[in-house]
Amino acid sequence: MFPELEEQTARVHEAWTSSAEREKRSRTLFAQESMKFEEVAGELEEARAATGSAADLRAFVCDALAASGGKTTGNNGELVIDASKVVRPMAEQLGQELRFSARFELPAPRGVVHLVRTHPFISALASYIMDSALDPLAGGVARRTGAMRTRGVATRTTILLVRYRYDLQTITLTGSSTELCEECRLLAFTGAPQFALWMSASDSEKLLDLKPDANIGPDQARQFTARIVEGIAALLPRIQQEGDDRAAVLARSHQRVRAAARRKDVSIKVSAHSPADILGVFVLLPAGGAA
Repeated sequence: MFPELEEQTARVHEAWTSSAEREKRSRTLFAQESMKFEEVAGELEEARAATGSAADLRAFVCDALAASGGKTTGNNGELVIDASKVVRPMAEQLGQELRFSARFELPAPRGVVHLVRTHPFISALASYIMDSALDPLAGGVARRTGAMRTRGVATRTTILLVRYRYDLQTITLTGSSTELCEECRLLAFTGAPQFALWMSASDSEKLLDLKPDANIGPDQARQFTARIVEGIAALLPRIQQEGDDRAAVLARSHQRVRAAARRKDVSIKVSAHSPADILGVFVLLPAGGAA
């Protein structure tokens, strides 16, 4: 009685059957070629460390909003976010929803936003902080250079925030393709740039937890950071070596994942661009006043 409806129904059933068959084939393929956890455990752990934990994300939101005029309150895992009084450029980038309750771990009750690294609010907040730091006219709260006195160091220590870019080349039997990838790394050293004693990656990360313990005048802070910037040329070889070393590590990592996936027909080549981008220079000085 309704030929058009019958025709549409037939098309829906056909699409449904086709989709079910594809899913069945996909499950069969992955059942045969499944990865073992122990084969990629190192890669998974590194990926988790790079993206940060829920506690890291919560600390970022609290610090970024507090420095920009916003407020955060709460306990028991729930955070009440009030960004209604942040600086106007940040508010415009965050969007219309500036007051809400959030959690950084599941489960999230009805009416509570589950904030993860890729949530639009987090992406907008991080983009504003980074963009305003890179643009001296934006008037943001973050800076590319800084200095503080802390009891956490016994001698002058410098933290560098470095952005590396890599060409990731995938080579198969039928050809090759290249993708541009990037990551940020923390490098830290003690002493003057010309005689830098470089710290390990784990020790460099620990420096981020230090707090200021004494005042430092703006002029003196500028002098210490200026000395590092003026001596950057002496640091470039070590910075580039770090990029080359990371490229080799990433290539081996990608190759292990493909081997775990039984992809023997694929090889990976990773090369670091030169020079790397130095996004930030931060100097830590002993609280007692010694340099």
